[in-house]
Amino acid sequence: MTLLRRRAREQTRGSRGRGLQRREGRGRFALLPQAITVPQIIAARLGIAARLILATALAAALAAAVGGGCMAMEDELDGPLGPGQGGPTVDTAALEQHDLTTADGQIIGVLQFDPGYYFHIHCDPDDFTNCQLESTGDFVHTLAAITGDVQLAITRIVGRPDTPCRFQAAVLARDEGYEILGSGDRTNDRRLEFHQVNLENERLPAAQRFYCAKLHQRIGVQISVFSVLEEVQEYLQVHFVLHSTDRT
Repeated sequence: MTLLRRRAREQTRGSRGRGLQRREGRGRFALLPQAITVPQIIAARLGIAARLILATALAAALAAAVGGGCMAMEDELDGPLGPGQGGPTVDTAALEQHDLTTADGQIIGVLQFDPGYYFHIHCDPDDFTNCQLESTGDFVHTLAAITGDVQLAITRIVGRPDTPCRFQAAVLARDEGYEILGSGDRTNDRRLEFHQVNLENERLPAAQRFYCAKLHQRIGVQISVFSVLEEVQEYLQVHFVLHSTDRT
């Protein structure tokens, strides 16, 4: 919480985090200082991302278990996602692709991101202190902005695609004091339908959006967007990732 408040103050003053030079090969983000192979500021931000991923993964598992029986949530959002606004522009000449897969490795979808803005982290779902720059298995994936403005956690979901988003939003509202700002079905440029839920916690401060979509049979993807400031959720870089997401 202290880090979030400090980040909010930094952004209010207009300060920006230092850029991370991309490194090839595997980097290990562990709690032991001697194991960290990237700048300390990035490792600190990873701690927030790892906790977010853990909460997301656990809630998604619970959502899959409860199926369609989660509490009702009024739908208010509708229509196209739109291009977004604000933040750095996307370098479309240097995009990287991330495959979305089933548990046995079948590719059922893809998304793209700008490596000049995000670095791609892979965390072991059984050990969230083990996060690497390269995936060596069925890791949970995170796109973390180099500036520290936003993190996108990418997780696999099973069953009705809106259930994980609704369930996790309800848990955050009940247990963490988040306010649900709106929810509904949105469509990206590739005509993939997301169920979207927007939340905000002014006390922390923190903003959270969940996007859930069906990709193949009962398998889908959830993209969980976390930032300190709510307006960052609309950044061009965030919406580009959402619009690039598609079935294969």
